[in-house]
Amino acid sequence: MSIFDLSNDVAVVIGATGAIGGACAIAMAEANAKIAVVGRSAERGEARVKEIAETGGTAQFFCCDAMDPNSLKNCHGEVAKALGEPTVLLNAAGGNHPDATVTPEMPFEKIPLPAWAKVFDLNLVGGFLLPCQEFGPAMCERGRGSIINIASVTSHLPLSKVIAYSASKAAVLSATRFLAREWASKGVRVNSITPGFFPA
Repeated sequence: MSIFDLSNDVAVVIGATGAIGGACAIAMAEANAKIAVVGRSAERGEARVKEIAETGGTAQFFCCDAMDPNSLKNCHGEVAKALGEPTVLLNAAGGNHPDATVTPEMPFEKIPLPAWAKVFDLNLVGGFLLPCQEFGPAMCERGRGSIINIASVTSHLPLSKVIAYSASKAAVLSATRFLAREWASKGVRVNSITPGFFPA
């Protein structure tokens, strides 16, 4: 039995093909939300849809690149047409880049700028900025919505090697606080989750 009911909600889960996004998508489906499984891999996306359907949930896959504003815009339109206008956005896309990880061979002072920028693009641009810019305004216009951004426990205390990842997730946490204040008066909640370590 679900502890809450999302029967009137359409949840867009960007990164639903991953571990955290997938778990969140399944949980919201169990609470009766319609799930838009959003990602770049059709194979993994359809597998997630099947997993949700097997537990009695409603889900559909939408191929989208969270780093591309036009792709997000098209995705928004497709989701609204197929499932209804989104009321929940969960940003679970993101990751790290090996060239932005500190190692004996790659000390901090030698991290290349393109690798650093890639991590910030993944976590802050694709994992927060562009999706919020696309889906948030429509929620504000309707006076109802919830945005959940996946940050990390490293947002609070950086790990010793993944400095770019830790810094970018700290930026997600800060940006979430900003947007929560900006859109609170418009009926849109903006929160973040800072997961710790878990087996993927």
